[in-house]
Amino acid sequence: MGQQNWIILTSGAKYSTRVPSYYTFQILARGKGYAGSPYNERYRKVNPIMHSLLGQRSVNENSDLLDNEFRILMQNLCQASAKTKDGFYPKYFFQLTGLNIMTLLCLNKRTNSVDDPFYREFENLMGTHLELAKITNRLLEFFPILKWFPNNKLHHAMIESSESIEAFLRKLVKEVIDDKEKKPCIIRELLCKKDEGILDDLDVIYLTNDIFAAGTDTVLASLTWLTAALANNPHVQSKAHQKLDQVIGQSRIPEVSDEQNIPYIRAIIKESQRYCGPVYL
Repeated sequence: MGQQNWIILTSGAKYSTRVPSYYTFQILARGKGYAGSPYNERYRKVNPIMHSLLGQRSVNENSDLLDNEFRILMQNLCQASAKTKDGFYPKYFFQLTGLNIMTLLCLNKRTNSVDDPFYREFENLMGTHLELAKITNRLLEFFPILKWFPNNKLHHAMIESSESIEAFLRKLVKEVIDDKEKKPCIIRELLCKKDEGILDDLDVIYLTNDIFAAGTDTVLASLTWLTAALANNPHVQSKAHQKLDQVIGQSRIPEVSDEQNIPYIRAIIKESQRYCGPVYL
């Protein structure tokens, strides 16, 4: 790794927080999100909940669900490829897969097509949310003097976006509450924490929002970047095919349980995450 300078902290907790983003955390998330939360008592309360819902154990427990959704993704990509000679943009297929994984985990429901009204509504809401949260709209965090020159148009747009997302997510939470079968899902677990007095209504809403955003748009961006990187590095793609043929064979696609046996594929994923951030430029 070469020569590096290290700073050793003896009181790490004093330096582990961050200044909360005025627009993205305090307005868009109403101070209730997980992403961007300052290190405080609320963060220490929410952090173990989020880790239990999204950690490696959860991945292992839902491996069949993940395997099935990625199998459907491969089928959709093959069908789309067969219909064109000029190539196609895989963004919507990646986003649909990410959305289905999250809706199955959070709600026990899935969407079959990018033309589904639920998918369209979600895409529009998240697209607006990410556009408002982009770095050029957060100059106030880098230049605090700008707070004396308020951007009322941006402020009102963020409030409107927050209200739209909150209304959308309240409908999803109500679906879970009204489910007579009481099927287990992430939102139900958050509601249980609310019943225990650990979370409140807005916590449930905006933690669900963070889970959806983390499991859809960041995954979508990462997969799109990875696809572009592999297309421009055919030697890496060729070696990946060889490794998959050696370990998996050609009779099936890789599954979650195969991860430990394909270190080269894991290395490609890690390198793509280092090479490109989980958002669009």
